[in-house]
Amino acid sequence: MLELRQMEIVDFIKNKGMASIHQLGKEFHISLPTIRRDLAKLEKQGTIKRVHGGAMAKGDVFSDTSLRQRVQKNIKEKEKIAAYVVSKLIQPGDTIILDAGTTTYLIASLIRKQKLSGLTIITNSIANATELALCPGITHLLTAGKIHSETMSLLGPETIKSLDGFHVDKAFIGTAGIHWENGLTDINVEGCTVKREFLKRADKKIILADHSKIGKIYFANICSLDEVDMVVTDSGIGNELKNKMDKIKTNFIYI
Repeated sequence: MLELRQMEIVDFIKNKGMASIHQLGKEFHISLPTIRRDLAKLEKQGTIKRVHGGAMAKGDVFSDTSLRQRVQKNIKEKEKIAAYVVSKLIQPGDTIILDAGTTTYLIASLIRKQKLSGLTIITNSIANATELALCPGITHLLTAGKIHSETMSLLGPETIKSLDGFHVDKAFIGTAGIHWENGLTDINVEGCTVKREFLKRADKKIILADHSKIGKIYFANICSLDEVDMVVTDSGIGNELKNKMDKIKTNFIYI
């Protein structure tokens, strides 16, 4: 049976979508060990899902569901973004990074279907690598790292270490949230660390996000918007959000 405090914690997380243990400790005036025990109990009862450093609402749309499920969400918009990237932003001879994500997976798939050649591609996505392995005209490198099975990605210190000595022309990076003040955020701390490293190693830093990500803020920070060159999104974004984004110096492309 849940205590009153634990029920209030569940309500707080549901209202916010996600909360860190420090945020919960401050809100409910209790110690971090107590918060951790409460979250462990709540997760066991199926009311919340714990993530690194905090917890998120059960069934939140940005929980780490399988790649197959996530690809299907806003699939038409993601396909438009992927088609734009392949036709307009990738040229023969490019060296690129493809982050692990649903839109980048569709890019890898298009590269295979269109039989592109003359590219060198680094990825931490097992799904991307599987598509690119069928492209004889492309040099592709899969990073090292710990397998994150739900996202089919490689993460952790070994992923970072395996990037030593590499620098690319362009990095294509996905994100769970884009906000005019809070920048790029995501739910997975290790994933954000890898994304930051990818961005550091690219001359041109390009963010891919369908309109549902615009205006959202999540648990872990990737970087500020002024640290990237371009955001490619779709035209489904509302006028109010579009006006906010257009005031930022980062180049927004609406497909």
